[in-house]
Amino acid sequence: MIVRTLTLGVALAVCLSSLPAAAQQLPLAPQFGIQAPTEDLQKLQLPLRAPITLVPTITLSEEYNDNINLDNRNRAWDLVTGISPGLNFLWQSRTHRLIAAYNFTAELYLRDPGRDNAFNTQNFTLDGSWRATERLTLTVTDAFNASTDTNLIAPQAASVGGRNRAWGNTVGAGAAYQPDERTTVRGGGSWGTQRFARDELDDSDVYRANAFLDRQLTRTLRGTVGYDFGYFDIEHQDKVQAHTPRIGFTWRVTPTITLAALGGPTFELHDDGFSRITPAINASYDQRLWFGSLGFGVDRQLAGSGALGEVTDNTSVYGRVDVITLMRGLTVSFIPRYTWIKSARNDRIDLSQFTAPLFVTYRITAWMAAVARYQFFRQRTDSVIFDRGGNVLATDADQNRLFVGMQFGYPITFDRP
Repeated sequence: MIVRTLTLGVALAVCLSSLPAAAQQLPLAPQFGIQAPTEDLQKLQLPLRAPITLVPTITLSEEYNDNINLDNRNRAWDLVTGISPGLNFLWQSRTHRLIAAYNFTAELYLRDPGRDNAFNTQNFTLDGSWRATERLTLTVTDAFNASTDTNLIAPQAASVGGRNRAWGNTVGAGAAYQPDERTTVRGGGSWGTQRFARDELDDSDVYRANAFLDRQLTRTLRGTVGYDFGYFDIEHQDKVQAHTPRIGFTWRVTPTITLAALGGPTFELHDDGFSRITPAINASYDQRLWFGSLGFGVDRQLAGSGALGEVTDNTSVYGRVDVITLMRGLTVSFIPRYTWIKSARNDRIDLSQFTAPLFVTYRITAWMAAVARYQFFRQRTDSVIFDRGGNVLATDADQNRLFVGMQFGYPITFDRP
């Protein structure tokens, strides 16, 4: 209780403070399994002069959750104190860059101490690139999330109720080659894994590969043609292949407005002989404005449904607004997303989700930042979904989460010998 009171007091006091922010970015620990905007939107960060930088952090937070179980039939609220140690690593030079970050959250519950756990939430991200030659660039990425909320381990995963321990990881690698100034040939592959502690939920592995050709057609217009391949290996389900030829463009309409679209037919093939053709598309609009930036888009693809254990048609409409001109060091971001998840072959899965997170970050000094977040989540299903044990999955859920916290950390640089 003492830790909870001190954490909440410090967080609220600093959130209301009017101290000036220093010109230094502090990496932020992600919460709720959704990556917060950690980039320096106000361009306050000073250039790093050392090739290697370590940033150890500690975040103290308090969260209110009005539906811990993510089930409207069994609603329960709680106050959760979080202690989140983290470590950020940056290694860069003229030809390479490697960024890695890890944090975990130890949670203390006010009303139900039986839920307390040191590793309820874990996050790891890695982003690396190497310019092997003037024309060849290699990349590698990794994203790991562990949570007790199954809708947070993947961007379009369904919720099957709270307190179901699960983790997801996606690792990928790619290469881009420029034979001339106007042409780029690129390709890559990835492996996505989802695992669930409950035996009734189906684990999955998704393998993807792609190859694309980009051509600068005019000063403002770039054309793209390519091919995507996907292989879905879901426990207790037929294996599924997906072949998607794509064509698209990126158009810089004005210096501040960019339009992009990429789409094509997906040929879906099941091991049992079932096949069909379904559209795949990704389109976006981005604009820089006097107060910051905004964007919106639509994405439709054949993907997994998380713990529901089936390949589904996933369609999302999303947006983003970043406000960076209110005051120095203060940024506000709103990132809503509405998603439909439907079975391809039957009516077993037919649900919709709406997620609306609002992030507020105030960088006070080079070693301290105040963070706050509100997130609304809503899930509705038009079908009754059962797992292999006969239990009902993916029930209706409404959830509000309010998070305030303080993060402390300081960059430690390592110069060349």
